[in-house]
Amino acid sequence: MKTKLLILLSLIIGLSLSVVNANESDSAATVNGVVITKTQVDIQAASVPDATEAQKKAILVQLIDLEILRQEAIAQKIDKDPVVANQISHQIAQTYVSELLKKEFKDYKTSDEDLVKAYQAKIKDMPKIEYKASHILLKKEDEEKAKKIIEDLESGKDFAALAKEHSTGPTGKNGGDLGWFPLKTMVKEFSDSLKVMKKDGHSKTPVKTQFGWHIIKLIDKRDLEPPKMADMKDQLTPEILNNAVGEYIKKIKNKAKITIK
Repeated sequence: MKTKLLILLSLIIGLSLSVVNANESDSAATVNGVVITKTQVDIQAASVPDATEAQKKAILVQLIDLEILRQEAIAQKIDKDPVVANQISHQIAQTYVSELLKKEFKDYKTSDEDLVKAYQAKIKDMPKIEYKASHILLKKEDEEKAKKIIEDLESGKDFAALAKEHSTGPTGKNGGDLGWFPLKTMVKEFSDSLKVMKKDGHSKTPVKTQFGWHIIKLIDKRDLEPPKMADMKDQLTPEILNNAVGEYIKKIKNKAKITIK
């Protein structure tokens, strides 16, 4: 119940602070002498496109309910609870920050130069090659069994058939096929073994990872083309804005006198 009241209190904190200077002509209702203004109703209604009089009336009823509950919360001294007071203060601060950033960045537009820089930085860290491989996964205690399967492969037995027969991994039923993937999606031991392997080659010794013992086969590899900048624009644009906000915060912070105790 305290959490719900906290939310309600934070929603109407502006109401309780502004009623003192309300003009009589701006009064929409009173609750135990506290004025709810038409201006406050209009502010809430602004979030509803083309709000009707019925919708404005519903908003007024909601504000009345909130004020009643605010007064009851204060009567029960919930506003004196330091945890509640701190959380309300935090929510008010967040509202101030939100409005500040809206004001500062309302006309912000991502430049082509910023977009190109963000795109180049993004694709720089993207994998350049992807691999198609299969594997046979055995339990941690089955190293000798893994060695025997490698001997079977050396004698000409089919990898997919051996995977279906012996692999304990979920891909076993598909012949161990892992599909296409960049190396960074695999654990290091697996990736290190695969990247030095020749096409159609397989592990000459079992590869140990946290999952058990692997026998790996490289089926193919190919260059991985990065996505086009136009296709990434919707992803990059908010990231660029976030970076701009971060720089703005850093600039403001550098002006502040901060003491950490």
